Amino acid sequence: MMKTQCLAIILVLALSANYGQAINGTLASPNKEWHVMWEVNTANATIDFTVWAKTTGWVGLGLSYDGPSGHKNSDVMVGFLTNNTLFLYDQFSNNHRQPELDTTLGGVDNLNLLDGGLIDNGIWYKFRRALDTKDGTRDVVIEKKDIYVAWAYGSDVPTFIDGGKIDYNIHPDGQFGAVKTNLFEAQTLPPTGTAKQTTSKKTTKKATTVATTAPTKSSASTVSSYVALVLAAIAIVFQ
Repeated sequence: MMKTQCLAIILVLALSANYGQAINGTLASPNKEWHVMWEVNTANATIDFTVWAKTTGWVGLGLSYDGPSGHKNSDVMVGFLTNNTLFLYDQFSNNHRQPELDTTLGGVDNLNLLDGGLIDNGIWYKFRRALDTKDGTRDVVIEKKDIYVAWAYGSDVPTFIDGGKIDYNIHPDGQFGAVKTNLFEAQTLPPTGTAKQTTSKKTTKKATTVATTAPTKSSASTVSSYVALVLAAIAIVFQ
């Protein structure tokens, strides 16, 4: 098992090197149905996140210095596919209600959606943001210290409703959790425990500036073969 895990880690690093990237870390949920990879670029003061979950609904990522709940003072990103278009939302949450768009709270949409689509029976997306977006209290500043990285995902596809909002069910039990880590330290984190959350239906605002055409399921396997290989290698690590 140890040899297999080491080989998988080497594969991840080798794949990233071939594409001119350096993966600083990876994290998987306990059920291995959610993965994230991140790459810090200190020269440009940016960070790239590649997020995948085994769902055709929505996929979330949260960052917070204030606890593992995934909601308290949390910088939240949610992506989903609808009508073959990938949407990514820059949100903020300070309670257990649905996060709100930064732009509705006086902030700015600071996410640069780079790629994404359907692959390996799930949705994936890659985005870039500044380590310090200067977006007041709506985005966390990513520093060389411990931060809670939270995951969440759901099976229903969000629907657009009046007022630029979307409607979707919040994550069920077992599809939410968080772990404390330092994003500047190269590491592969093992799956960690989950936090429970009651299923309910909430609404949030619709993003308008980070939509892009998503690859079809067939083309994603070709265009995003690198991502598929890296995700497969990560899955081996967490077996």
